[in-house]
Amino acid sequence: MLFQRFEELYDEETCGWHIPKQWPTRFEPHMVQEWRKKYPPMTSPVEREVGQLYAALVAMERPSRVIETGTNFGYSGLAIGHALYKLGGDRHLYTVDVWGCAHLFKGSEAAPYITFLKGSSFDVELPEERFDMAFLDSDHSYKTIIKELNRFAPIIANDGLIVMHDTRHFDGVGLAVKQLMECDAFEVVNIKSPRKTGENERCPGVSIARKIKDVSPGFLEEKSEYFDVVQSLPGRTLNSPPLLL
Repeated sequence: MLFQRFEELYDEETCGWHIPKQWPTRFEPHMVQEWRKKYPPMTSPVEREVGQLYAALVAMERPSRVIETGTNFGYSGLAIGHALYKLGGDRHLYTVDVWGCAHLFKGSEAAPYITFLKGSSFDVELPEERFDMAFLDSDHSYKTIIKELNRFAPIIANDGLIVMHDTRHFDGVGLAVKQLMECDAFEVVNIKSPRKTGENERCPGVSIARKIKDVSPGFLEEKSEYFDVVQSLPGRTLNSPPLLL
């Protein structure tokens, strides 16, 4: 299967991927051996372990409708979509990004379960009114993630999940997750992920939030003074402890 073949491009030591920066027209399984020799590991997409976590969460939660922001090359989408494909039935992933490419999931077994929506996560038109799970992993700024939470959290079903990547590495994302933790509508757990991009740097991390009560659009305060925060708040570096401790 294409999903398993792509995962052969993963580098265990760096937790990166042997893939080109310029994505081809379409990934084919026969490219694996050539790419492993030709391309040094790149720290995108998410770690293989994170992709497998996403697939496991879908297998356990058995959602019908899933939304993802930050499609990128489509590895996360393929992991989620492949899990939906294995479950079968009336299930679908809608994945959103301003950038389009020959996504990894095209031509895969999971393709009928995935729809790519090109546009901004702030205003792209959604084909569903309610979702069971959301995976938020777009540009990692505080401004983006707080606005995504305010848009998508209200349309996640109660007892549904919101999953976010890079919540330990990027202070912008961590700030928004801290606000989510401080409200009474979600239970949040923050876990490590294995990639390290430099000596003593924070790992990317994953946060999983379960919705336990209804919220309205704009339920989280959007603090404009933090809109430009991405990797580190003033006075902090990538070697500072994660905000989510």
